[in-house]
Amino acid sequence: MQLTHLFTWKNSGGGNCPAVYATDRDSLVVQGYTLGTDAAAQMVNVAANESGIEIPYTLAEQIADMVNARRGQ
Repeated sequence: MQLTHLFTWKNSGGGNCPAVYATDRDSLVVQGYTLGTDAAAQMVNVAANESGIEIPYTLAEQIADMVNARRGQ
């Protein structure tokens, strides 16, 4: 899988996280904060090759804005 960095969260404070990447498989990868074991234990049906990450709502808004812009909305 090839990743292309799209953007880093505008409030990251100069850091690298959270960030969003496009893949060569028409999907997105979100880099975020790994959940602690207490929060991860609350997730349902997590396979061995899956994990949860936490991102701020404002990053989700940025993702929605980017998707809508690419679709011309």
